[in-house]
Amino acid sequence: MSLSMNYVFEPRLTLSEVLAKFFYKRFHYVKLPPKFKGYDFSIESGLSRKPDSKLKFRLVLIISLFIALPFIWGIKSSSDASMIMNPKFMKQNTLIIPLNLPQVNPSNVSQKPFDCKTGQQAATFTVHCQIKSPLAKLTDIEDFSKPLVAQFLKIFKPTIDIEREKQIDDQFSLIYKQKGKTSEILAAEYSNNGKIYRAIRYTDKKTKTTDYYTPAGERLQKISLLSIPVKNITRISSPFGMRKHPILKIYKLHTGIDYAAAWGTPVFAGGDATVKFIGRKHGYGKVISLEHHQRVISLYAHLSKFAKNLQVGNEVKQGEIIGYIGQSGRATGPHLHYEIRVDDKPINPEQFAKSPLTLTITKKHQADFLKHSHVLTAKLDNLNYLSPTTIQLAQNNH
Repeated sequence: MSLSMNYVFEPRLTLSEVLAKFFYKRFHYVKLPPKFKGYDFSIESGLSRKPDSKLKFRLVLIISLFIALPFIWGIKSSSDASMIMNPKFMKQNTLIIPLNLPQVNPSNVSQKPFDCKTGQQAATFTVHCQIKSPLAKLTDIEDFSKPLVAQFLKIFKPTIDIEREKQIDDQFSLIYKQKGKTSEILAAEYSNNGKIYRAIRYTDKKTKTTDYYTPAGERLQKISLLSIPVKNITRISSPFGMRKHPILKIYKLHTGIDYAAAWGTPVFAGGDATVKFIGRKHGYGKVISLEHHQRVISLYAHLSKFAKNLQVGNEVKQGEIIGYIGQSGRATGPHLHYEIRVDDKPINPEQFAKSPLTLTITKKHQADFLKHSHVLTAKLDNLNYLSPTTIQLAQNNH
């Protein structure tokens, strides 16, 4: 059984009572009695008491006003006093006092689109830049010529569209030669989203062709060719590989694919190229030969006629009509013999239905290329701000 007790304490004091207590005696804080086992304490408020006298209350009020008057006068005299009472600075019962912050000049916080460092090593020039703005344009870089920018973008276009894929904190480096107004990029690097793309300029000593390769020796510019450069074929009359010749009756390598189709069906260029040969060639009959690269040739045989005004040296685009199906030369019916040669060796055209052709450095020049590549990649490493341990070579992902 527990006993109940009531404890009476002083109620919340008014402002005048607080001031009176402040000047005449210390505050008296109510303390609850301690807890005892078997006792149940409850609390109830007492009655409001009045000040001891009206004179004492008025005296306290006058003294309080004199103390607060200088503070109130200082607020009213300030330049921001009108703003304090302005309704737009007041929200319900909350008073917001505006602060006079220093004005920030936008030019002080604006960021340059690029952070670039340039240099010169012997007869070559170097550039290393980091993109700082999403609106950055390579043509905005000071002392960076537009032809050099165009050359840089073209080098990596088969691998990555830099203008579309660039992001803040992407980095790129260039090593180039300058001859008058002409610039030649010897090596280039682009770092995008944790991947790094590199290009090494190399001239093949056999073909005298100059291309850009990965440090491992793969040509960046791939060659896209059609696997079937004719429409409405009826069948493949002879596939690529060993076969018994239908006329000679001997087994030999068939170096292309024969596509049977109606007489006069248009034949298209397998890819962008230069016309290398037009005319008759032994058992091939009427032939057109296109050069897509000094190492890559496509041949179209057994034609009935050539496209009008087509001549040796003309530039043709992939899909452009170059001739028409016939039965010229050694042929048992109207068809197109389509042949592709790389380094004068025939390859199966069907492989181009899956992926474009990637040329690699010939075995004869691999050692020379790797020596050349090692020197330039070492220079790129010196320009690169990123730690090699945090970069993944993008070429390994293709």
